[in-house]
Amino acid sequence: MAERKSINCDVWQITFPEWERVSPEIREKFWEVLRDWSSFEGPPKGRQGFAGIRRNENIIMGFYLQEDLRTGLEGENPAELRQSQDANFEKLFFAIVLDVGHIIIQRTNLSDYVSMNYTSMRSSFEILLTQVFARAGLPISRMQMSKFYKKRAQDEMRQLFFDNFTVEVEVTDLKGKVVPESITLSNPDPTEEIFLKRIFNREFERIESETIRAVPGEDLRKTKTAKAAVGAGHVNRLKIHDSNNREEIIVEEQDEKIGLPINDNKQIITDEESKAIIEVYERRIRITASAPQISDLKGTLGPLFSQLDSSNA
Repeated sequence: MAERKSINCDVWQITFPEWERVSPEIREKFWEVLRDWSSFEGPPKGRQGFAGIRRNENIIMGFYLQEDLRTGLEGENPAELRQSQDANFEKLFFAIVLDVGHIIIQRTNLSDYVSMNYTSMRSSFEILLTQVFARAGLPISRMQMSKFYKKRAQDEMRQLFFDNFTVEVEVTDLKGKVVPESITLSNPDPTEEIFLKRIFNREFERIESETIRAVPGEDLRKTKTAKAAVGAGHVNRLKIHDSNNREEIIVEEQDEKIGLPINDNKQIITDEESKAIIEVYERRIRITASAPQISDLKGTLGPLFSQLDSSNA
């Protein structure tokens, strides 16, 4: 069996029809039409359709296939090879989040096709989804989607820090800031807590920004240095490890692109892959988990405060 790999995906938002106006009944019918789709539509050497459609929770997943002529070389004698064109199907993974109208679609470079590239294939995908809407009882002239742009609030960035094994954090706007009372650096000694915060607050009087990197095997959630900076400043960027130890970079504002652990050399999404898709989506696009109690996160000081930490270990 082929080894599962990570595929790169774009995240889009359905803008027409306006998703909040699409009734729950139409959304369910939309799922049923996709699930039961069994044919390839279009002219010869230009057909398109779906394969491997499944649903997990509120996310529909599967593959979109499109046919085009692919150029190549043929012949038995290397000195007499000639150009050829054969019909070939290209396949893209996609996922549709029914409650909010997000579409995640695999981004890949297509080569050697006569008239098909990623942009044209995505456009044809939109046209075919227009047919799905019509069969679901919502006839529209053309489904439309726009690139999903994620701007995370600071509460989300801090929660991502405390919810994940973090190996790097970039914090700005530190100068003149103080560690908030809600951040607990030392437990249970209140005198030590006051002393540590004074140390960090004096440090923040002279620095504007800081990038904190973990030593191998270290989780920055368990360091007083990172907790103090995250609590006091503006979190711009995180580098985390997910539950499967895959490294991800999360930025406060970004044209959202995500990597999904899927083997796209087949036409089925496994249970393990579908769970991973949901886990990545919830973490990268829609924050749902609660941040842990900061006071429960015990740690050691970073290099700048190693002497203090050795006395409080």
